[in-house]
Formats: sequence, structure tokens, C-alpha cells
Amino acid sequence: VEIQSSKLKAIRANPSYYVSATDEYPILFVIAALTKGVSIFKGIADLANKESNRIEEMKKILNQIGINCKSTKSEMKIFGKPNINRINTTIKVPNLGDHRICMSAVILSLATGTTAEIKNFETVRTSSPSFLKIIKLLGGNYEIKKKTINYLLLLMVLQQAGKLLARDLFRKNMDCSFCPLVYFIAMLAINY
Repeated sequence: VEIQSSKLKAIRANPSYYVSATDEYPILFVIAALTKGVSIFKGIADLANKESNRIEEMKKILNQIGINCKSTKSEMKIFGKPNINRINTTIKVPNLGDHRICMSAVILSLATGTTAEIKNFETVRTSSPSFLKIIKLLGGNYEIKKKTINYLLLLMVLQQAGKLLARDLFRKNMDCSFCPLVYFIAMLAINY
């Protein structure tokens, strides 16, 4: 795979796309938030029935960094803004038990320079046990604090080196269990 710099366009996902990419929607929402224009996702009612209501939870997360979203039962519109820099903002994710929401919040944090506080982050181990190792390789900093046996607080801070590492790792064809996120970080790095 060879990645070249390009301007991303707003996403227009019709209901037929949902069937083949259900689990990718939280990260697609992040991409839409950071892409200029209005992205529209249709036929997504089933996202409310996942580990969490992914429509509402991602809307809450995006709103925390100033991204306007409008949603109905089966549609989400995201009014994207490239070049968001929210260093003094914190993304807060409650204990949802949803690994895809947790990972998407981390990527949003890395891409925008925000801090993220994510409860019950250990759910990520179910789908991507090496996720934090990959984040560390990309230059992300995190600290895990135990509040109780079942809760973890994850603090993510973007480092400028993270963007450069993402680009370098992707160019070296790094094999990882969560390559779509590495791909997304690499695309952001190359575009900025």
C-alpha cells in the first residue's frame, strides 16, 4: 500500500454501505469530523444496539471538541472541521464497555491534540490487545490509573512526533492488528 497526500472529502454513506462496514462507523465519524464539509451517514439505526448507542456516544464525543452533529434514529450528519486544535480540551468517555468508542476517542485525541479520559478502557483488549503499544510507537503518551478494579482512566496527549511516526511506520508497511487506525493517523500526518 502506498499512501499519497490528498484532500479528504466529506463522506456520503448510504444504507447499503452500513452492512459491510458496521464496526468501522465510530472511526468513520472521527474522519468525518476532521474533514471539511458535511458528512452524511444513512441507514445506521442498528448502531444504537451495539455495546453502546454508538450514534449518541460519538455525537457526545464530537460535541466535546466543538464538532456539530445532528442525528435521527437512522441518520447522522457531521459538520466537519479540519485543523482542529483543542489542546486545552478534554474528551471524556464514561464507562460504556464499548471498545470501538474507546479506540475512536483515542484517535480523535491524537489527531486534535486533546486529552482524553476514558473509563473502562480495558474493553479494548477484546479486539486489539496491542492497541496501546501501537499508540506508544506513534508517539502518543498515556497513563493508566486504577480507580477501582473495573475502571481505568486513560490519558492521551498528542505529541508532534506522533504524526511523523505514523507516517514512517505506515511507509514501512508495519503489520498491526488495528491498521485502519494507523492508516487514519498516517493520512492525517501526511495531510498536515
